[in-house]
Amino acid sequence: MEIEYIKQNTAFSGRCRENFCWYFLQGVLYIESTGALDYVEDWTCFYDPPFTESWERNQPVVHPWKELIPQIRHIEIADGCTELGLGCIENHDALEAVTIPDSVRKIGRFAFDHCCKLRKVSIPKYVEEIDDYTFF
Repeated sequence: MEIEYIKQNTAFSGRCRENFCWYFLQGVLYIESTGALDYVEDWTCFYDPPFTESWERNQPVVHPWKELIPQIRHIEIADGCTELGLGCIENHDALEAVTIPDSVRKIGRFAFDHCCKLRKVSIPKYVEEIDDYTFF
């Protein structure tokens, strides 16, 4: 699905920090990001309680699109994202496929943790590092 079509027709979208936006339409979550798609830098935006407490209590990430998670079947990440950070797509129970752009160089720990239906992931040849437990 073309991003311009998604942007024009989406009923759900958001912006997080200065470096990424998201759009959702018909089961597809489209993420535009420059730099790392990483929640650790901005604890209050994604973790409840903050990250250090969440890690100790084993609390999941609070994604900005959390109400849509049961409907997300495919995630497409736009070119420009360089890293998929710690837990960035964890606990997406209905997720079946992810498209990762060539600009990504690192996929972090628990990036796709507990995505039990995930069967198709396109990992670009330019990825230099995939951390432990990425697909736990």
